[in-house]
Amino acid sequence: MQVQVRRTILKEVRKIGTLLSLEKAKEMIEAWQNQEPEAVKSFLYGRKIFEQLLQVPGCVGIRVFNGIDDNGQQALVFVPVGEKNQNILNYSVTTTEGIVVVEAPVADGGLKCPTYCPAPATDIESPAWETYIVDKQKGVTRIIADLGELISRKKAMEMVEKWQSEEPEGIKSVLYGREIFDQLLAVPGCEGIRVFNAYDDNAMQTFVFVAVDGRNNNIREYKSLDGKETIKAPIADGGLRCPSYCPNPDSPTPVPGWEDYIINE
Repeated sequence: MQVQVRRTILKEVRKIGTLLSLEKAKEMIEAWQNQEPEAVKSFLYGRKIFEQLLQVPGCVGIRVFNGIDDNGQQALVFVPVGEKNQNILNYSVTTTEGIVVVEAPVADGGLKCPTYCPAPATDIESPAWETYIVDKQKGVTRIIADLGELISRKKAMEMVEKWQSEEPEGIKSVLYGREIFDQLLAVPGCEGIRVFNAYDDNAMQTFVFVAVDGRNNNIREYKSLDGKETIKAPIADGGLRCPSYCPNPDSPTPVPGWEDYIINE
């Protein structure tokens, strides 16, 4: 029966993920920060990076890989996923010159907390910053919607492999269906998504996703179009982790798990 349940889940990749209450989300975030006080608390990405991933033909979800960046810090790598639970590495586009194979986007480059933190960092209710984020060390001004960047597949694999080498018992990746991201991006005023590190009830690492507005506030609620109803904004988790939903060990690229995802029976 368990095998059948897993098969059913993975037939509907776009639906993977669940909505959380504010109270539950805070509990999970605080659990991470209490147990991992020196670790990265959250990452902020602009909406454009998610839109680029979701626009890949056949994309029904996004796999979030743990990685390690050039500074030795945890980083996240986002990869579009197809309906058979495969990472989409490339796709075909018809042009005036014929069919061209295009490499699918792979994303990183979010702003980490620390240094760019809400106050306090555990409180997803608190406003964070202003419309623009200024990196005083580099003198760079950023617009929230533009945060994040596309990286090469080679760079992504380097980051992922480094994590899996240094954290062999850690969570390798978490898969989320596109419906979760569609709901977050549809929140009025959403300019980005903040991704919190968190622990679930089994003390397993996971992620909590919160919509962020143009002033970098976490969006807790918004008004209906007629202004008469206050609606709670979605807060999301519930992805499928590797382990135990992991790549085929016989895959030509087994460590980063880019291909041949299977169901552990």
